[in-house]
Amino acid sequence: MGLAAGLIASPASAASPERAPGGSALDGLSGQEIAERAQGQLQSMSSLHLKLRSSGFSLSLSLDERGNCAGTASMDSQGKLKMVKRGDTVWLKPNAAFWKSQVGGARGQAVDDVVDGRYIKGKSSDTLMEGMSSTCDLKAFRASTGVTGGDPTNWKRAA
Repeated sequence: MGLAAGLIASPASAASPERAPGGSALDGLSGQEIAERAQGQLQSMSSLHLKLRSSGFSLSLSLDERGNCAGTASMDSQGKLKMVKRGDTVWLKPNAAFWKSQVGGARGQAVDDVVDGRYIKGKSSDTLMEGMSSTCDLKAFRASTGVTGGDPTNWKRAA
């Protein structure tokens, strides 16, 4: 429900519904109505900025329909990662803690020493970059919400 409310309140969303003075555009709506509005707005967006926070994890990511994105992901003791994807090119900038947690101890430190705080660059089809680049796909994000199709009257939950 939080994601649905966030999408409705997004400045990138379509025309805002009227709201009572001091109230919310969601006042008086059922959960189903809020979800339907959020899904409709998500379907019509050409780009969005997504922020997720949970215990030990945060993600801030801007993505568009062309598969471009930029953002950061933090995973407490597992480190932080900056990412940029433009077309088929992906740049990743993990910090030392990320390398150590993902590659392991001394090997992770050795990788961090070589990379030395710089971005690494690759193609979206590269094994290392593939997972990150798929995160940048707005169409895939829409599909992950379970909504398919452009006409809300024909929406079906994905299996």
